[in-house]
Amino acid sequence: MTRRTERIARQVLLRHGKDLSDTDEAATSGVSASLMAVNGVQSLYEGAEGGKFVFDFFTVCVDYGFGPFIRDGTSKSIRFIVHNTYKVQASLSLHWYLPDGFAVSPSQDGYAMSLPYKFVEPLVLDYELSCGRVKCVLSRAVFEIGVEGRPTVMLIPLTLINGNVRPSEETPLPKRG
Repeated sequence: MTRRTERIARQVLLRHGKDLSDTDEAATSGVSASLMAVNGVQSLYEGAEGGKFVFDFFTVCVDYGFGPFIRDGTSKSIRFIVHNTYKVQASLSLHWYLPDGFAVSPSQDGYAMSLPYKFVEPLVLDYELSCGRVKCVLSRAVFEIGVEGRPTVMLIPLTLINGNVRPSEETPLPKRG
């Protein structure tokens, strides 16, 4: 199977104008490097953990961690990765719109500085959501990012699923019969 895969890979590379020598190094590194995806394909996977929101000058990816589940009395980590795709820095104002009974840490309001993507890594914002008693099957929240000096805001919707509804990993499922 490996030899067949290598032969097919060589045919594909030759069809696309890639010339390979018969050395072992070319067979391993040359073939695998030539089959790598072109630049920009990795962006398809950004936001796979919770969503990717593209705005005029910013892209915001949401990371729910191990899923969008929240349980009574436990905190839920949520991470926002903010890519500033504009050419200047931006002062961001941050605000949470939460369902009744929910709390957020470190704060419901805040400020952050976002530098252009060409100069630094994206801005990472970490929050902990908690609720004493999750009442609904789905709880919706909104994270608002405003750019100081600009009239528009970026609204990032979040959907949290009541984790009390699904059995925990420690709880055995009931037997049928």
